[in-house]
Amino acid sequence: MGITCSVIKDLIPLYVDDVLSEDSRKLVEEHLSGCDDCKGAYESLKSGGGSEVNKANRDKEVIKRIRKKILTKRMIAVGIAVILITSLFLCVYYGVFVRERYISYEDSGIYVENDIVKTTRNYHCLHDNQRIMDDGVIAFVYLSTTVYEDNRPQGETAEIEDFSKQDITLTKDGGNNVEKISVEKAYYVPEEYAKKMSNHYPSFASDEELRDIMDASVLIWERK
Repeated sequence: MGITCSVIKDLIPLYVDDVLSEDSRKLVEEHLSGCDDCKGAYESLKSGGGSEVNKANRDKEVIKRIRKKILTKRMIAVGIAVILITSLFLCVYYGVFVRERYISYEDSGIYVENDIVKTTRNYHCLHDNQRIMDDGVIAFVYLSTTVYEDNRPQGETAEIEDFSKQDITLTKDGGNNVEKISVEKAYYVPEEYAKKMSNHYPSFASDEELRDIMDASVLIWERK
């Protein structure tokens, strides 16, 4: 049984690369001398660079895949870096500009001038919670600061609140009657109650509990 064209065509790339044994090389040459189809395949492969071109193309594909993997890994690394940097920035931003710290009365710089409560220091926020009691509306307040406020140059005196102009409006008889109750006193609460105020504690506390807060707080303003 002779060698088929299919076998010869499988051997042609190796023949072009000159890696066949002497016997196999002669076998291919003998077949090519009498087979125009296989000879055409040989000429086509040889003119195109043979198996070296195929190998080069395969190498290019491998390089492309490697580059794609490297690019993907780099993109993932950049994405992770962006997330980490953003998270760090947000943490720093929160810690410096947002996170509040209670200011004690001793450090508040609070004083009253012309019935207006003022302060001599920077602060971030005034926390004000008002409750109606038997002796009128009582305001429970405290100041908070941030790292940013603490490190800013101290500015001019700032007004905190004019409690003399504040009141609570009550509606009665389905809204037909309106009554305004003025703020009578304002207290600066200690830190333990300031934490409760952040959870709206005075809104739910009983009058007895509010009296305890008043006893523990500093009276900073009273209606004349």
